[in-house]
Amino acid sequence: MPQSTSAPSTREFRQFIREFYPRPSRLPLWVMATIGLLWLLPALLNFVWFARTIPSAKARAAQSLSYSFLFPIWHIDQQPATVFIGNLEVPRAPTQVVWILPAALCGLALYLALAGGDATHQNHRAEAERFARQQGRLPPWELPALLFLKPGESGVPLAKVGHGKRERIIGIVQGTSRGHALCVAPTGAGKGLHLTDLMLTWHGPAVIVDPKGEIYRRTATHRRMLQGLGPCYNLPHDALDLLDSFDPHDPLDVQALHEILLETWRDREPIWAKKTLPLFFAAMAAGQATGRNGLQILARWAQLALPDAMTEAAVFAPREVRQFLDSLPPEKALENKFASSAWGTFTAKFATFAPHIGTFTQRDVPPDWVEASSTIYITYPLEQASTARPLVAAAVAGLIRGRMRQAQHNRTATPTLFLIDELAAFAIPGLDTLLATVRSAGIMLILYLQQLSQLRDIYGPETAETIMGNCHYHLYFASNDLKMARHISDMLGTRLDFIRHESKGRSHTVGQANRTGQQTTISHQRQEVPALSPAEAQKRLPDDAVVVYAPMGKRKGIVIARRLDSSPLFDELEHLPRTSTDHIRAKRAVDLATPLVPPKGKAEPTPPLLEPVAIESKGPIDEATPTESVSTDAVIVEPAPQAAPRGQVW
Repeated sequence: MPQSTSAPSTREFRQFIREFYPRPSRLPLWVMATIGLLWLLPALLNFVWFARTIPSAKARAAQSLSYSFLFPIWHIDQQPATVFIGNLEVPRAPTQVVWILPAALCGLALYLALAGGDATHQNHRAEAERFARQQGRLPPWELPALLFLKPGESGVPLAKVGHGKRERIIGIVQGTSRGHALCVAPTGAGKGLHLTDLMLTWHGPAVIVDPKGEIYRRTATHRRMLQGLGPCYNLPHDALDLLDSFDPHDPLDVQALHEILLETWRDREPIWAKKTLPLFFAAMAAGQATGRNGLQILARWAQLALPDAMTEAAVFAPREVRQFLDSLPPEKALENKFASSAWGTFTAKFATFAPHIGTFTQRDVPPDWVEASSTIYITYPLEQASTARPLVAAAVAGLIRGRMRQAQHNRTATPTLFLIDELAAFAIPGLDTLLATVRSAGIMLILYLQQLSQLRDIYGPETAETIMGNCHYHLYFASNDLKMARHISDMLGTRLDFIRHESKGRSHTVGQANRTGQQTTISHQRQEVPALSPAEAQKRLPDDAVVVYAPMGKRKGIVIARRLDSSPLFDELEHLPRTSTDHIRAKRAVDLATPLVPPKGKAEPTPPLLEPVAIESKGPIDEATPTESVSTDAVIVEPAPQAAPRGQVW
């Protein structure tokens, strides 16, 4: 399927580009074309009529073209073929002067066209162009060649410039990314068009959060059949085991999973959710002992009462249970108000996405999905974002984490693309840190938002600025939002305007001859104005325009281009025959009702907690020596559980 197939640019867009990027005058081209035409017409007449007596057609054509209208005036056909220079007879060789005279005339016309006119106006225009280049604002025809994708080349397309046969794609060649990308597009601005074109152009492993499911319908079969890539997986219809990416035996991974699933980073008072961290360690220990998935165990406990859940957990992880209950026995768990409140927070949050836990605790997506050039589509709809949001964030963060681990053992990391649509609905904690660290693993993230204010609302002003700074490529679609229009205006910078002032005055000379004269003074005032004011960015910017901010050589530049639009291909894409890898796999039920069975050889009841012991001295009591009593807490020493081999899923 051709890469460049797209809807043509609108007349409104072409008119805007002509006004925003005025081209230099084309008068010299017209002058040279006119001179050339006037030179060729007499030459043709010479060849047909005046030079008909010259027997050689080659010589007749050369002389007719060389002398043009001078041929009949000088009677070139009647002149001898040789001339004498002193005593030396040499051939006239008229072909040696071919194009000298017309070239000289064209050069003279070009010089007159460039040197003519108002020199002050030309100087002002040259200064304004230099000023625009200093701000990184380049016209589309001056963009560096490295910024364009060749037809059929794999990469990340950003936008298009030019029209018709001169249309070219601004993009990032696969494997040459200098950073991540941020795309801000309001509803209906063409974000889905951009995502579709991107997935058709990128020929490598990818993960895409696709809430509408439209990108999956349009591109999954195309990538599998026509591009020859690996399997395409569709979550929630397929399953991804989070514990393939978060090592249940690594405390740091368990802490990261706890933070993502319970969204402690979003809470104003995260202490209640943070209190439940020992429960995650207990669930992983129980999973190690029973062979069940630790997240399924957490989902089971979230359905039980606090005493019942703690009684079951204490069989496998007594230390973590004592830590959570502050050394109270499980049957007295409700007496601990702090633990009870934390338990309520845990069950309230975990119970919301517990129905989806089967999708993220079973395995359809293999750990080597990158090597297989697979594509993972996460298609939870927006109406389920409030419930599935933690699991989606954990899936994306886990896939990134797993890819970074694999890249540590492989010097040549496979370029992998992560597309997060509707970032406001499926936000990832620690995104600013991820953007700064994952590039070495060959990972490129492209974030999609409807408004920049969403980024500040989620992560705060300072973190939002850090995220924007870590994105080397910015795409801003036309928007009716005034704040967005102001941001686009600020990104485009300012331009130079020269205001012409003309003043006239009269002078009167008194003398023998009274004279009255008129004097005119012309001056130009240099003024900086916005290249595109906020009002113009809001109302005048065409609907299919996109502002691209990207590295252009050694510096960063900005250009107004046209959005990607593969809508003519939609019907063809959505009616491609489905392959066997695109079917919806059968759901496998997750058993959360069966109690955990302890392994053989381990006692079920929890060892009783010993009461404090008072130790009294038995020596003779001296009146001056008071009785001493020492209170100590009983210490229970348990052997550490034997760790399973790394990578084994419990």
